[in-house]
Amino acid sequence: MNTKSQLDEKIVSQLKSWEWDFIIHFGLNHIGKLKGKGSQYNWLRGDMVEDIIGTQDDTLEFVGENHKDFHWHLFDISLECKSLLNNSMYDRKGRLKDSYKVKLCSLRSKRKLKESEVCDVILVVMKDGSFIIPKDAAKKWANQKGQQVDIEIDSQHIIEISGAKNLSKTKQQIDSNERVKRFKKMWIDEARKEFYRKSK
Repeated sequence: MNTKSQLDEKIVSQLKSWEWDFIIHFGLNHIGKLKGKGSQYNWLRGDMVEDIIGTQDDTLEFVGENHKDFHWHLFDISLECKSLLNNSMYDRKGRLKDSYKVKLCSLRSKRKLKESEVCDVILVVMKDGSFIIPKDAAKKWANQKGQQVDIEIDSQHIIEISGAKNLSKTKQQIDSNERVKRFKKMWIDEARKEFYRKSK
């Protein structure tokens, strides 16, 4: 089954028109430099990818539901972002790797993933490029083990979006981790001031 043909070419064309040089640069040199262990850092990195994708089209509405990040009103479809910024999409010769493994979701109970829970488009952003997995391909290549659902898919079934981006890492002028710490401190300070103003 050729899953690539089942996605409207207008959708693919629109995705390819996004500012991928900047998106990959931002992922590599800013989001990727947010170092830290624990789910809160993983959430923050994923959240930042969603934020930058959300700036690419005014008709993208963030919904943040389980297994669904955006409703794309331009095409009336659902879209989910997956950030794999530590992984390469291409080999050293600039060719697609043979296959990819993408975590689709972790279910909250032991049950089968419903078809309605799979988005129309799954957008995967890696450190050197981006591709999409249409819903039909995601369903076909989904592998569920208990509550964990992964897509294990050969490169022939994905759709390249950005092309290979061989961007070099830049020296960081401002430490991203320090930015996050300063933001959290500022938020706490502002909340404290507001609390004591209202308490008087």
